[in-house]
Amino acid sequence: TELESLIEAHPDNPNLKNLLARFCVNHSLRLELAERTIRSAVSAEPGNSALLLTLGRVQLALHRHSDAAQTLERVVKLGSAGYDSLYYLGLSYVGLGDSQKAREAFELAIKEDPERPEAREELRKLEVGNISLLPLGRLEDYRFSSEMLDQVL
Repeated sequence: TELESLIEAHPDNPNLKNLLARFCVNHSLRLELAERTIRSAVSAEPGNSALLLTLGRVQLALHRHSDAAQTLERVVKLGSAGYDSLYYLGLSYVGLGDSQKAREAFELAIKEDPERPEAREELRKLEVGNISLLPLGRLEDYRFSSEMLDQVL
């Protein structure tokens, strides 16, 4: 791809690596490439919250919820946790079956940006008790189950 060519031409540019990894995760494409690319950027800049957020998102997309939680917890510890990092941290806890930590992360995300609906929707699912429908490693089933639940309610 053109992004891969740009990275080859500028191998020390973490922003290009982040852009490629985010594109891949946003479109569920070549997630292994995304992980290799973002890990390379994180190794060069281990305290970069934006890169860590992307790594956490890639790990979440690969259904590695424990890794994603650890990575996103690093973002929180760096003191730069915004809505997205808290939201994805909550999703990683959902994937681990830890509804209490998921709830806390979603509530913090809502405090960061009360206008965004995603964390509020995930929190609603937890309050309805939908988390019991989540088999470990199957985040897409969790979302599908919520849609089914909405039809019933």
